[in-house]
Amino acid sequence: MSEPDAARPKVPETKADVAITHLVRRIAGNPRLAYYFDPLTESMSLLTAAYADVYGLDVESFRKDFYAALRFEAPRCRGCPEAEAAQ
Repeated sequence: MSEPDAARPKVPETKADVAITHLVRRIAGNPRLAYYFDPLTESMSLLTAAYADVYGLDVESFRKDFYAALRFEAPRCRGCPEAEAAQ
């Protein structure tokens, strides 16, 4: 699955739909952002349930595909000794 919404059956209609879609796309495309939205968090559970609802998808199937495609990367602190040592 290249994008979480590749087979979406409808266009987001409300501001909430647009916000949900935007955040899911950002998480899918940014491993440093995804780091904060671990699949075990309530935030991710609520977000993926809302996204599936917006697009009429089965929640568990969407989560399975979406989580499998996610990449996680811990953000680096500029100026921290660990970050400077990695450069």
